[in-house]
Amino acid sequence: MDIEKVRKRILNIKKMLESALAITKDPRRIQSIKSSLLLIMKDLKKIDEGSFSLEDLKKYEFSKNLDSLDEEKNQISFEILETIPQVSPSPYLSDKDLININSYITFFEKEYLPLFTVKYLKVLFSYQHKLDYFFSEFRRVQMLLSKYVELIENIEKSENEMYISEMQKLKRKRFRELLFNIEKFLEELEEFLEAILENPTSEGVLLEPHFIIEFQEENKIINNIEAIEAIKDMYKFVTEFKNYIGISR
Repeated sequence: MDIEKVRKRILNIKKMLESALAITKDPRRIQSIKSSLLLIMKDLKKIDEGSFSLEDLKKYEFSKNLDSLDEEKNQISFEILETIPQVSPSPYLSDKDLININSYITFFEKEYLPLFTVKYLKVLFSYQHKLDYFFSEFRRVQMLLSKYVELIENIEKSENEMYISEMQKLKRKRFRELLFNIEKFLEELEEFLEAILENPTSEGVLLEPHFIIEFQEENKIINNIEAIEAIKDMYKFVTEFKNYIGISR
């Protein structure tokens, strides 16, 4: 166990939780984050005292097999989503679901999107095109979200009742379109990640599963961990996000 890597990962998680705590107003979420921070502080103290165990480590590593991931896939759980700081795309926006969706997309862009290159995910040649595909599809989802937010801003700024009435109809259509495309993106990405996790060894899709992913940006959760562990992390996020979209629809 590389204790310094573990410490760095725990500190990254601590930063993310503190950021979420600073801006959330939901009492239930505040209590949940505070409880998580308390556990993290106890584990950091254990590291300093030299009493941090392999059992403690299990809370911070993504060493689950595909069977256990499949079990989680069928359960409604938002362990990752609940720690993500809320980011509103516009001061004119008050819809909680849309703010959450924007927050999750922003989080994906920061933590997972940089992985979609052969520098970090050394996949079989027949799968390399998928890295570019998911990168471009994510940008398309961002564009749809941006257009939807722009539409809401135009409605909020307008004083023309006829225009507002027509745009409200278009708003409902655009929202359905946005959810459909997000769900499609997540389903396709989930299928790709499952193909990797079916054989998480160098004999599978991911040729160098133990390659250490390193970024200069220190305040990232996905940093200084093996590629296969990043994939498992992303898989859990995708599953949670897809479940959230299913509920929102």
